[in-house]
Amino acid sequence: MGFVVQLGAFGNPAEATALRDRARSQGLSAFVEQVRTADGTLNRVQVGPVADRAAADQLKAQAAAKLGISGFVRAHP
Repeated sequence: MGFVVQLGAFGNPAEATALRDRARSQGLSAFVEQVRTADGTLNRVQVGPVADRAAADQLKAQAAAKLGISGFVRAHP
């Protein structure tokens, strides 16, 4: 198991793609993961994955510095 930093979750896929592209333009390895919820489909924008929590915390700090977004660390299968 690894870790990712989630930057946001959007109902609109275009918004998720725009944030993913913005993160990639800053050198971050970003991707969009679609998840189904009771309220519909969400598009999670995440960076990573990395192997351990310490690396994820560093990645979170990088994302905050480069994008001005305070994401959160979550486990990634």
